[in-house]
Amino acid sequence: MPLLPFTALNLALVAFDGLATYGLIGIAGLDIIVARLLGLCVAFVSLVLFQRYAQRKDALATIISGITMLVSSGLFALILTRNPAIQWPIAFIVASLASLVLGVFGYRRALKRRESVV
Repeated sequence: MPLLPFTALNLALVAFDGLATYGLIGIAGLDIIVARLLGLCVAFVSLVLFQRYAQRKDALATIISGITMLVSSGLFALILTRNPAIQWPIAFIVASLASLVLGVFGYRRALKRRESVV
């Protein structure tokens, strides 16, 4: 998968994760961290199902997207536990953008390494 579709896919996953988290907090009344982890699980399952439906079996994109999502949830939890005065949407945006940048650089580096090996 080229870099631009990978970035667009991860942006869509971040949006889906945010909507799922918002829904779980608002409708189910769950704790913020628990809702974020459940939203993360829903987004990762949707990534795997999307790749299966689109018949793109790109393990590299799946692994890096999964790591990106885990880093995002970890940063989110860290931001909220270190400074509880921050509203959760701000922490979500900051953590998602930081992990998205990490994921794009990591995927670009992995693509370059894959090309140099072949």
